[in-house]
Amino acid sequence: MVKVLTPYELRELTLFLKRWGIDHPELLAEMVDHYGEKMLNEMAEGRKFQEILSSWKTKTTFHALRHIQREYEEIYPSLWRKNQWKVAKSILFGHDALWYFPLLVVLIWLYSFPSLIESFHVLLIMKIIAAFGIIIYFLIRKRTRYILSFRNFGAYYIFYTTIFQTAFRLVWKEDPEWQSPNMAVPVIIWVSIVIDYVYLQLWRKTLVETSSLTMEMLEEHIPKHQSSLQKPSR
Repeated sequence: MVKVLTPYELRELTLFLKRWGIDHPELLAEMVDHYGEKMLNEMAEGRKFQEILSSWKTKTTFHALRHIQREYEEIYPSLWRKNQWKVAKSILFGHDALWYFPLLVVLIWLYSFPSLIESFHVLLIMKIIAAFGIIIYFLIRKRTRYILSFRNFGAYYIFYTTIFQTAFRLVWKEDPEWQSPNMAVPVIIWVSIVIDYVYLQLWRKTLVETSSLTMEMLEEHIPKHQSSLQKPSR
């Protein structure tokens, strides 16, 4: 039978790494795996878990972990932006694009019917409300909120805030009766559908990549910078 760390030991190891310099959840997951393997190797030689953990509480370990954290903080934002753009490009310019432009043609054609103009305006309002509802849902869900905090999904909120302001000028402010056609309305609806689809795929990718994260890794981290190197070694 393969020896594994117990839930208690994994939690203690996670808290140790957080106290001693690792802040980013995904890096923390990698380091838990790395140090967990080292822990199991030493335990296989007869050493106790707490004995091994105590032996790691040194200034050298602290400086090494902080160095790893700083390097990760420097490369992570650019790596994630490249990753996001890579996924977005594969969606926008891949096989999925086969339904984007036919959908735009259909929306513009349907909007040309006077009887459907008001329905389009209602649809635009409902999409905006639904988008903000999704954002609130993400913020309420604890695990999702922590993942979003480092996944740069704030752009989704900014996008829909802009859509709301644009729609207000096009529909509600200039056309209180909702009867005058404005071809920007179906285009805005189309853009919002495409953006929703792109973000849905990014979110699915995020869920896969963060499936190994535990709540201990995602919970509010122990302060990044310790005032004293002697404090953790109590």
